[in-house]
Amino acid sequence: MKTTFISSVALLCLSAHATAATLQVDVTRTVLADGTVVANDGSGNLVRSVAPLGIVGPTSGSNFQYAIRERYASQQATQPDRAGYSFLKFDVSSLSAAATQPGFSAIFSIDYVGHLNPNNAWSVDLGQVNGAWDTSGGNDPTRALSQGSTSLGNLVAAVEGEPGAIDGIEVDITTLVQGWADGSIANNGLTFTGPVNAQSAQSAYFNNAIITTSGVPEPSSTLLCALAFGGLVIRRKRR
Repeated sequence: MKTTFISSVALLCLSAHATAATLQVDVTRTVLADGTVVANDGSGNLVRSVAPLGIVGPTSGSNFQYAIRERYASQQATQPDRAGYSFLKFDVSSLSAAATQPGFSAIFSIDYVGHLNPNNAWSVDLGQVNGAWDTSGGNDPTRALSQGSTSLGNLVAAVEGEPGAIDGIEVDITTLVQGWADGSIANNGLTFTGPVNAQSAQSAYFNNAIITTSGVPEPSSTLLCALAFGGLVIRRKRR
């Protein structure tokens, strides 16, 4: 009877670490190279064209929430409004304790929507932003902040060669999220970055950015586990 009780408690505690959680984007900004903040349509999608020729939608005509667009170096100085960069940040405060648990993992996932044209070979990486960006609109990040980010993994190897959308592209960012959660790494968010110093008339568009964590203790299960062990200790003392 005692063995059965202890086994049940052990199984309960193991199950407390088998849950998963999904983190949604907490703050996002898409800005043009001249600092202009790109508006959305009120439904979370970027406006398909920002005056005069900033962010424009993919050739498929799909809606999109995040974008990265570059221009030829010769055009950039005179047409900064034709380039744009999306930055996104996740609130990881709920993971402060869970992120240190054995078996914890954090996977970034996003859907690739499409690109601007079938020309100009271009790849897109997920980047760890290494500087603070002001969400109030006073000092929005620009190309330097995007291109100065640390690559975490490739999202699309060659956007010009992709015939259609790709759902559920994943990048393991466990170490970064653990750092965000315990405060050892400043949470400056994520961005999309193309080849450094290889500006070209090309863009990539994305939707549905999330971080899925596993190994996160479920509060109710953790509490039951503690109570069960407490009851076991009391019972043994009475004997």
